Amino acid sequence: MKKRRRCALSTLLRGLFFAIGITLLGMVLMAGAIVLLGMSDGLIRLCNQFLKTLAVGLGVFWAMGRGGEKGLATGAAVGTGYAMAGYCLCLVLGGGAFDLGQMLGEILLCAAVGSATGVACSNLRTLRRA
Repeated sequence: MKKRRRCALSTLLRGLFFAIGITLLGMVLMAGAIVLLGMSDGLIRLCNQFLKTLAVGLGVFWAMGRGGEKGLATGAAVGTGYAMAGYCLCLVLGGGAFDLGQMLGEILLCAAVGSATGVACSNLRTLRRA
């Protein structure tokens, strides 16, 4: 039983840290694009949402791989953990003013993207070498 829990926690953390790494890399690239291209606030928000969904999707794929088990739960957990970690970091760094509805929307978005990706990963066939 302990081994299962440890394995599940390891899977979740692997996906969460990969998603965070993708986000950090994307933020650096996005900052460069903002400086060079002078993007508007609306375009920055759109790119930020795209980056979040991409990071969660890739994080779930990295955690599960092809043909993984419990894709719905794993994806939802990675997505929810990603969104919660982002809001906790925002609060720690001084961005204390946020809208509760917006926060819940972000959490639901990340959980939905993670769940969908997890289900898709569960249904992918594993690669077999000949």
